[in-house]
Amino acid sequence: MISRGVIKLLGLLSGFLTENGYEHIFRDMMPSEKTQLEAINLSKWDSTVSSYGTGDGAHYIQIQVRRADYDEACAVCTEIFKLLDSGIDEKVFEWGGRGYICRPRRAPLLLERTESSVTIYCETVIFGAI
Repeated sequence: MISRGVIKLLGLLSGFLTENGYEHIFRDMMPSEKTQLEAINLSKWDSTVSSYGTGDGAHYIQIQVRRADYDEACAVCTEIFKLLDSGIDEKVFEWGGRGYICRPRRAPLLLERTESSVTIYCETVIFGAI
């Protein structure tokens, strides 16, 4: 079962991507390509928690982008990968009244190719309390 904190973090991330023009964003599931060909899936696959008891931690997020065309899937995934990078100046993302730092973890790679679609994924680490 997915925790409330994870649901909240994925919701904040989904809202941020929506504000930046992305559509068909799903949390912790990729719909069938027959029902929704173009899709973005956000999934938290791991986390660490601070030993200070503050709720701070590192949240490992996989972002999957499915499109009909390889180049488009790769381009969209790369855009999101770059968008979610705090950079060397440690830009703070203000989501839901809290600040988060995002660091790239794994650059876009091919996840799946079918007759009608391609899914590219990347990974980022989000540091902050949820």
